[in-house]
Amino acid sequence: MKFDRVHRIGGQGRPRVIVAKFKDFKQRQDVRAKSSALKGTNYYINEQFPPEIVEQRKALIRIMKEKKSSGCKTKLVYNKLYIDGVLYKPPPQRRSRDGQ
Repeated sequence: MKFDRVHRIGGQGRPRVIVAKFKDFKQRQDVRAKSSALKGTNYYINEQFPPEIVEQRKALIRIMKEKKSSGCKTKLVYNKLYIDGVLYKPPPQRRSRDGQ
């Protein structure tokens, strides 16, 4: 396998995370597909997202957990949530009077 970049982040009393940027997208997908072999170990593979996507996903994960507990089939893809195969659209945000 070839990588563009590999480095470690974090530390200070907890295990350091390894971040790898693959040279070839197919190799990245192969590694992600085989990540289920790590189930039950102390190792795991996650994608790294920009901070704004992480915030969107946090809000969607709360909704996903609620729906999953009520028996719905859910799937979170990047920053989109599918509930029973239908794209979830959050209710529109209400604006405050001062325009913020």
